[in-house]
Amino acid sequence: MISAPAASVNAPAEPSLEDLLRVETPGAPSDLSVSAASRMAQSADLAPAVTYVVTRQDIQRLGLRSMADVLRRFPGMHVREQDAFARIALRGVAPGDFNTRVLFLLDGMRLNENIYDAGQIDRDFAIDISLIERVEFLPGPGSALYGNNAMLGVVNVVTQRADQLAGVRVGVSLAPRGNTETRLSYAKRTEAGAEWLLAAGLTEIPNPELIRGLLRGFESEIRPFNWDRAKRLLLSYRSGGLHLRLGGVDRLRGMPTFLEVNEVWSQSDDETYHRFANVQWDGKLGDTWDLQLNLAQQQLRYRLLETLEFESGDLLGSEFEALGRWWNAEARVGRPLGEHHYLLAGFEWQDDREQRFTNAFEGFDPLVSKASSSRIGLFVQDEWALGERQRLVVGARWDDIRNRVRRWSPRVSYVWSPQPSSSFKLLWGNAFRAPNRFQAGVNAELDYELPRSESVRTLEMSWETQLNSTWRYRAAAFTTRFKDLIAGAVPDGQFANFAMQRTQGFDVSVDGRWASGLQVQLAWSHQNSRSPPEDSLSSLVANNLVQWSLTAPLWQPDWRLAVHGAAQSKRRSTDGRRMPGYGVTHANLLWQQSRQSEWALGVQNLGGRSYTEPRGRSTRIPDIHDGERWRLSWLWRFEP
Repeated sequence: MISAPAASVNAPAEPSLEDLLRVETPGAPSDLSVSAASRMAQSADLAPAVTYVVTRQDIQRLGLRSMADVLRRFPGMHVREQDAFARIALRGVAPGDFNTRVLFLLDGMRLNENIYDAGQIDRDFAIDISLIERVEFLPGPGSALYGNNAMLGVVNVVTQRADQLAGVRVGVSLAPRGNTETRLSYAKRTEAGAEWLLAAGLTEIPNPELIRGLLRGFESEIRPFNWDRAKRLLLSYRSGGLHLRLGGVDRLRGMPTFLEVNEVWSQSDDETYHRFANVQWDGKLGDTWDLQLNLAQQQLRYRLLETLEFESGDLLGSEFEALGRWWNAEARVGRPLGEHHYLLAGFEWQDDREQRFTNAFEGFDPLVSKASSSRIGLFVQDEWALGERQRLVVGARWDDIRNRVRRWSPRVSYVWSPQPSSSFKLLWGNAFRAPNRFQAGVNAELDYELPRSESVRTLEMSWETQLNSTWRYRAAAFTTRFKDLIAGAVPDGQFANFAMQRTQGFDVSVDGRWASGLQVQLAWSHQNSRSPPEDSLSSLVANNLVQWSLTAPLWQPDWRLAVHGAAQSKRRSTDGRRMPGYGVTHANLLWQQSRQSEWALGVQNLGGRSYTEPRGRSTRIPDIHDGERWRLSWLWRFEP
């Protein structure tokens, strides 16, 4: 190895990575690299669909605490916390499911599980938020590339590399009511180029915020039964094009339940257990083909322990468990064909090795229901260069879900970027979601037919441009037609298809950045849905959502204040009553004391505003949110 020449005594020292990351850019970024829109890295300007990005720097400065907080920063994204699960509403479709209509990826690895097709975005998300480099959100139909679940959008979480997390990092967060969060990581990049990462995290919340309106006024009685704990572990290795990863999260939520006959409080335990092993390889096949391989094995378990009460006052312990095990394999190849277009083709296979439900009651033999399934997807995409800054992207995918669904999903996109800082995009595409294992099992038990697959057809166009060195804006308009949306029917509980729903809307956002470090972002999203009142899945979603953020350095560059929030208009509850709109504001004060130490003081719901959210189609009792949520965080870095 040839060593570098020694630096001159009078030459300035080379800036470290941390120093470079602190440098402010006077203009808004106009050439981010994204991968969700086409399954390969490319400029956001030339990507064949609108892509929104939240970066690691955004997470740090705004004081975002979970994946749910990150998603709240995307235009048009409604996120609602309910008990132990955070739900997404998007493009007029209410959060009545488990986020099954959005596909979640971790560095390209599919995260939605094989029981409910759920996407966890709260304390049970697959990795700690401190390990994220950026989160890409691709709104609209994504089934032409990703198949099932990519109906309303695709979220791809990209993790940081070892050189960004180099050395030892210790993070501690403290909040009122005894809440603590601890993070520890070690990352190293060897001289040979290999990268190692080991990260662990522990969250302890002895007395979480009470959301359910029914529990208001019983704070002292239920405190012993109300708690939340989460543990995470991640081990990662990279070398060349090889990436190996092992990880998991275990969240246990204690929830209070009132037994009316005995007039006592009881505790229910709700557990989410997720484990994954993943190997990826990026390289070449011959001299011309780009090759990407991805193999993952995952396991997820939901378990609920509770006490059942009868009219006689007798109590019976019960346990419900949903267990899923699955393998997922992908292979993608791509190559230029001449000077004017690039061909991408791929194959995806998922083996749902086990889909098991267990109901166990104290003193009785457990009731077990087992199933298995598989799915195959084949896709092709051709990207044509119509000119120096014009692209036509045509793609389609065929999905075969065993014994249930066979679907084509086409997509056509036109991109014109007259200059690197501007782009016009026109997109037409279809997407679908097949009924999941839980929905199929419920209908089979009640002797109902399997619901048909949901589908959506979308036409969308957008324009994005850099107005000057400071301001950048983006406007996107869409029209969607949903068909056969699946929801639980009241009162018998089977899952049924509802009538067609149409939604039109737009997202408008502006981004201003100054050389001083001041940043301003403002977004307005509007949607209007039309469907028969008795079938509507949009009545719980506000027509208007406004999101904002302002970050600015204070008296010294090492001090920075961020204020951000959102406001939404009135909504209708399930019984037709109008629920008032509301707005919430959050703040975060960041002090980068040195290259080794960093402090942050954050507060969510500044001012402690009280507001209500409709709970869902099955109940008229709304969720009540109030109170400020403070947090003091400290991060220490040691780079050997």
